[in-house]
Amino acid sequence: MSCEHLALGVDRLDYTKGIVERLMAIEYLLEEHPWHRERLTIVQIAAPSRTRIPSYIDLRRQVKETADRINQRYQTAKWKPVILIERQCNHEQVDRWYRAADLVPGDLAARWNEPCSQGVYCRARRRGRGSGAEQVYRGCC
Repeated sequence: MSCEHLALGVDRLDYTKGIVERLMAIEYLLEEHPWHRERLTIVQIAAPSRTRIPSYIDLRRQVKETADRINQRYQTAKWKPVILIERQCNHEQVDRWYRAADLVPGDLAARWNEPCSQGVYCRARRRGRGSGAEQVYRGCC
């Protein structure tokens, strides 16, 4: 599987992280802007959390169903739009994903806690600038 751009979500499986909403945004993007198909993949690491609480069991099901629906609709022989990793990853694994990612969208809680600046992490290596991730803020006040 290959893609031009890699988005990365690294979160606990929790309602405040907006994982379902993030995946639905990718689905909307692929529907409304089909030129992103076979060009953008999101890797979503969803570390299990509160695995015995019914609402979290339901959230896990919703995340999996959303990822599966998107993949069934848009996946091709050469490309998969959503890679869902449903386990805790160690620091080295997460670091490798961050280094490979072009885009790391923030979670819902961060946006609620910082309403005047929304963080988007971009990697400039594919544009020939810089070697690490840059944090770019866009003011909304």
